[in-house]
Amino acid sequence: MTSMPVDGIYDFGSTPVKISGNVKLVLCAGCGITTSGGVVVANGKTLDVYSGGSTKYGKNYGYLIVTGAPDGYAGIGGEIGDNNYNSVNINIHTGFIETHGGNNASGIGASRKCNCNLNIYTATVIAYSGLGGAGIGSAVDGSCTVTIKRYGSSFDPYVDAYATGGGAAIGQASNTKSSTKVYIYGSETPFGETKVFATAAASHDFIYPGTAIGGGTYSKGDLI
Repeated sequence: MTSMPVDGIYDFGSTPVKISGNVKLVLCAGCGITTSGGVVVANGKTLDVYSGGSTKYGKNYGYLIVTGAPDGYAGIGGEIGDNNYNSVNINIHTGFIETHGGNNASGIGASRKCNCNLNIYTATVIAYSGLGGAGIGSAVDGSCTVTIKRYGSSFDPYVDAYATGGGAAIGQASNTKSSTKVYIYGSETPFGETKVFATAAASHDFIYPGTAIGGGTYSKGDLI
């Protein structure tokens, strides 16, 4: 077991962070965890992320910053499956999350040959796809159900997603036949606001970008 400090920053370096059980990760306000090896949730397991702090849009939240995921792996996502697809659950309740996926995978959501159920509640999430993956959502040969919704808090979600190589910013990867579902809910209060920004760009290999929210280039799977 790795011992982490109560406050400050803990850096895992290039070692992937493996979530081998059902884990509730609580980030102290103003403190953070960084890794350049990705966060990998084991098949059939659930990762819940919470944070102390109460300032909107991550200014005083605890934070998790993930870079350097290997090809095929989401920055935060499941293990690559073999003949049978893996399945994981990821719930981001509160906190500031920045995550970068490997090629053909999402920033947060599905890795290759993996099904992911992803919920983003009262959190700030900034996600960058690997080449061909979705910023938030599916990987090539991986599916994802994405729900962005305020739940049980005084603040609303703030989501900023980027994709290159034909993947959607939020939704499907490029060249995938896997289904993807995206549900985005507005604020439940008259003064609240759910902020979602989505940018899909072309690349050297894919002249045509995926959609901001929706399907990836050359994808054929079902999309809701």
